[in-house]
Amino acid sequence: IFIDKGALKPSKADFEEALPPSCGDGPPPPKKDTALEQAKKAFLATYGDQCDKQFLGEEPNAFSIKYKDKDAAEGDPDKETRLFEFYCSAAAYNTASVYYMTDALGGVLQLQFAEPELDIRYENNDSDGKLLGVTVTGFHTTGWATNPEYDEETRTIRTFNKWRGVGDASDSGTYLFRNGDFSLVQYDVDASYDGEENPQTVVDYNTAP
Repeated sequence: IFIDKGALKPSKADFEEALPPSCGDGPPPPKKDTALEQAKKAFLATYGDQCDKQFLGEEPNAFSIKYKDKDAAEGDPDKETRLFEFYCSAAAYNTASVYYMTDALGGVLQLQFAEPELDIRYENNDSDGKLLGVTVTGFHTTGWATNPEYDEETRTIRTFNKWRGVGDASDSGTYLFRNGDFSLVQYDVDASYDGEENPQTVVDYNTAP
């Protein structure tokens, strides 16, 4: 038995959908991680020209977060969110990562990190002088996470941004997962440049009143 005649025509489906699930009687291919592939595409489309090239081909760190919705009834199944961390850049003493999460509709969205706007005052307007005060004047968001670490046990992402190599001046944020998203619950700032690590908390929703 052989093919005597045939014809080809273009498919209107995406490449992955146009292919058969397997060849002949062979086993089906492993199930594709759709969320991971979506996150990779989103990361490369947005940051392919901004991140260090050596990180672009690396697999992201992937985490699964199961939780109960705040409005869930007793007996309702757990919900699941996927968290993906992509390394983006590395400098002398800071690294930067970008995070993506699956959303309720099955897509992926980039995680945004809230940070306070700071009014920092020094004696004689010199950062080498005495620190007079740190005041929060507002908030903004950023897609970058500096020196981040995700703790699966506490479900928190902590960032730590060194202002100089010795780490005596810095800022750090703690972001807690709840109700399907991460929220800023604590922000610490060490603005003294005094050779010691002595941060002060400027945003605190992590401590009971």
